[in-house]
Amino acid sequence: MSDTVTPAAGTYGRSSFRVGEPLPLVLVLEDLAAILGVGRSQAYALEHAGELAPLECLPRVGGRRRYSGKKVQAWVDGEGEEVESRYFQAGRKAGRR
Repeated sequence: MSDTVTPAAGTYGRSSFRVGEPLPLVLVLEDLAAILGVGRSQAYALEHAGELAPLECLPRVGGRRRYSGKKVQAWVDGEGEEVESRYFQAGRKAGRR
């Protein structure tokens, strides 16, 4: 029997979430910004342009939007709803490294 070493998985974008491990069930805008590898202001602009709406958990709690970790995970894995933003396309490619 031989010992095989599995290389450590990378992370999604600039986040601390490791590839191959499930994302938390609920994410906030700062989490998505890190996963996409964009700044907070770019993520805020995407949120207000409605680009993140397919990933949102409803109903909202207070004024803060929350995002489904399951939906984001499905998107990262290429299984979820198609989101047409170029930021999402770049983030998916970064997660496959």
